[in-house]
Amino acid sequence: MNESITTNKENDSLDRPLVVDLDGSLIKAELPWESFLSVLSKYPFTLIKIIWRKIKVKEEGYFKIELEKRAKIPLERLPFSNKFLNYLKEEKARGRTLILCTGSTQSYAEKIQDITGLFDSVWGSTLGKNVVGRKKAMFLVGKYGEGKFDYAGNSLADLKVAKYAHHFILVNPSFLTSFFSRKFKVYRRFMEKELEPSAFANTLGFPLWFLNCIIFLLPLFASSSAGVSFFALAFSVVHFNFSAMAFHVFFKMTHIHRDRKDISSKRGNLFATGDLDLSIGFFLVGLGFFLAFVSFFYLVFSRPLNVISLLLYVPCVYLLVHKKIKSWVVPAFIRYALLSSVVLLQGAFIVF
Repeated sequence: MNESITTNKENDSLDRPLVVDLDGSLIKAELPWESFLSVLSKYPFTLIKIIWRKIKVKEEGYFKIELEKRAKIPLERLPFSNKFLNYLKEEKARGRTLILCTGSTQSYAEKIQDITGLFDSVWGSTLGKNVVGRKKAMFLVGKYGEGKFDYAGNSLADLKVAKYAHHFILVNPSFLTSFFSRKFKVYRRFMEKELEPSAFANTLGFPLWFLNCIIFLLPLFASSSAGVSFFALAFSVVHFNFSAMAFHVFFKMTHIHRDRKDISSKRGNLFATGDLDLSIGFFLVGLGFFLAFVSFFYLVFSRPLNVISLLLYVPCVYLLVHKKIKSWVVPAFIRYALLSSVVLLQGAFIVF
């Protein structure tokens, strides 16, 4: 009896198309953020021009399309939500109609279809049409009718679509999405993002923080007095750690495509695996730079020569993260020796 009821429910779902969100759902990454990062890292002045034109051009979808034209993203390396992808393949094999509907550009949607070959129709943002949130909901209601489609998504914006769907499937939701989705009847959940503590610590540059603190002990022992010198030394290390976090996270973000190519390096880059959103990365970079900026002024006003060591610290962090200058791989002992020298120089400026 139970088997027949289950079979009837499964057959009933075949009458409704399953509409799938792309960013954060089908893939664990978010293409609009990846496009923004790609243009920012390669063509920063072009990005400023695009933002300026966006202020003048009021048409929806303009910013996404302009970014996509310049972004170079190897889509075949994107981190797919494998469990959810397997579920879609099973539904496709049962004869289910699958629709890809995304806030990313129409071009991206079509390229994802070329990679997966799963979808009967693909809909994305075009110039004058931004398929996100309520606008996506109204678009789907106009196409299929209210309650006559199932929907799979992950974000708060997707909850605006969920109330018009027959069944709602939650994929890789954030904490806020999980919290606000409680008022909806979630048909299925797919939780595929894994925030491994060691990988998260590496992404934030915690090993570099520890190294800074160890080197900090050398000028501390050389100091002839405690009090102000100790506070200034400790404060300088805190500043270094803020800077280290900001630079380390940003370099991890800008190397996602390289790390996706090298499977062994994915574990150390949660942005490459899609387990940590780029939006959170931008927040961490902004927070680190803000705290470093505030502490920078204190250190410079208290000891003007500190500006020299602070500026030298930037290439040191770059070498520790990037590990090479163009094609030359810098040996580890040289990288750590340079960092130690800069921190010792910082200590000398403060103590004497």
